[in-house]
Amino acid sequence: MYKVMIRDNMSPVAREILEATGKIEVVVDNDKAANDPAVLADIIGDLHGLAVRSGTKVSEQVLEKARNLKVIGRAGVGVDNIDVAGATRYGVVVMNAPGGNTVTTAEHAVSLMLALARNVPQATASMRAGRWEKKQLTGIEITGKTLGIVGLGHIGRVVADRAQGLKMKVLAADPYVNPEAAKHHGVELMPLEDLLPQADFLTLHVPRLKETINMINAESIAKMKPGVRIINCSRGDIVNLDDLLKALDSGHVAGAALDVLPKEPPEPSLQILQHPKVIFTPHLGAATGEAQIKVADMIAHQMADYLINGIITNAVNFPSVTQDVMERIRPYLDLAEKMGSLMGQLVRTPHDITITYSGVVTQFDTRPLTHAVLKGLLGAYTDKPVNYVSAPALARDKGVHVKETTSQAQADFSNLIKIKLE
Repeated sequence: MYKVMIRDNMSPVAREILEATGKIEVVVDNDKAANDPAVLADIIGDLHGLAVRSGTKVSEQVLEKARNLKVIGRAGVGVDNIDVAGATRYGVVVMNAPGGNTVTTAEHAVSLMLALARNVPQATASMRAGRWEKKQLTGIEITGKTLGIVGLGHIGRVVADRAQGLKMKVLAADPYVNPEAAKHHGVELMPLEDLLPQADFLTLHVPRLKETINMINAESIAKMKPGVRIINCSRGDIVNLDDLLKALDSGHVAGAALDVLPKEPPEPSLQILQHPKVIFTPHLGAATGEAQIKVADMIAHQMADYLINGIITNAVNFPSVTQDVMERIRPYLDLAEKMGSLMGQLVRTPHDITITYSGVVTQFDTRPLTHAVLKGLLGAYTDKPVNYVSAPALARDKGVHVKETTSQAQADFSNLIKIKLE
C-alpha cells in the first residue's frame, strides 16, 4: 500500500481518484504551518507521494528526510516551489499538470488587459467613495492596438487567440518557439528588443528562470513605447517593482496589472500597492473551480499511474512515457540496464560513454533507455541507490559525458544497442 499526502486545499477529486485505486492510502493535510520546509521535513518520512499546489515548499531539507518518496505532483504548471534538481538527485519524479489551467490563466490575463484599458477597478472604487470621475477615468480602445506577448507557450498561445478575436495585432517574443509555429497561430515572432518598442500592451507568460528574473527592469522599460500597459500573470519576480514604480510615476508606463508579486502575500507597506495606475489580483490566474478540478484530476491520475504501473507522464525531470510505449520498450530497458551494469563491473572508474541505437527501437524516445544504461553503469560506483531519475544527475556529478546516436538497422539484427566507453 502506497501513502500519498495531498496539501494546499487541492480539489477533493484528487483524493477520490487516488483512493479509488485501492492501493493508495491518502492523507489530506492543509495545515499552512507545513508550508515551511522545516515542518514538512518532520512529517514526510513515510510518504511515497506528495501532491501540492503553490503553497508548499519542497526543499533539499525536505528531500533528505523523504526516505520513501517516489513522486511529487504539482497540480499546476509552475514548479518554482519544488527543488527539482534536488529531487532528481534523490531519484524522485517531479510531475506537473500542464494545460489544466491554461485557458483559465489566459482568460485572466485578457480580463486584466480590458480592466486596465478602461480603468474598471479605479472607477468602481471611485463610485463607492461617492465620486463621479468620468473625465479622469477615460480609457482607451484595444481594437487595432498591438499586443506583445512575452512567452508563446500554452498560455501565451491562448492569449494570442483571444486577442486576435478582439481585433488586436499580436506580436510575440520567445527564443524556444520557431517562426513557423508562431505563424500557425497567426502571430509574428521577433526578438524581445524588437517587440518592446511596438507594444501598446505587454503581457508576460514566461517561467521563472535565471534569464527571466527582473526581465522587466529600467533598461527594458526604457525601450518600450511611451504609454505602454504591462500585464503580469506569470511569476512575481519577472518584474522589478521599483523600476516599474518609477516608470509609472514618470508616465512612461501608463498602467500595470499584476496578478503575481515577488512575495505573496505582499507586505502592506509595499509602495506600489497604493499606486492609482496599477490594478492587482491575489494570484487568481489559475483560480477557477474548473481549473482546480482539471489539475487535481490530472495530477492524481499521473501519480497513481507512476506508483502502481511505473508509467511516467508530464514529468519535468524524466522523459514522459505512455503505458503503451512502456510495455513496448520494457525489454529494452531491462537489457540496457544490464549492459550498463556489465560495463560498470568491467572498468574501475567512470568514463565518457557513447550509446548507439539502431533499428525499430529508434522509433521510440530512447532517452529512458539511456537513463537505464546509466543506472546500471553508475550503480557499480556507489553504495547509494541509483534509479532512472537520479542516474543522469549522478553522471554529471561524476563528470561523465553521455553521447546518444541513432543509425539504420544492422543487416543481422532488427534492433541493436551498442555501448562504448571512451
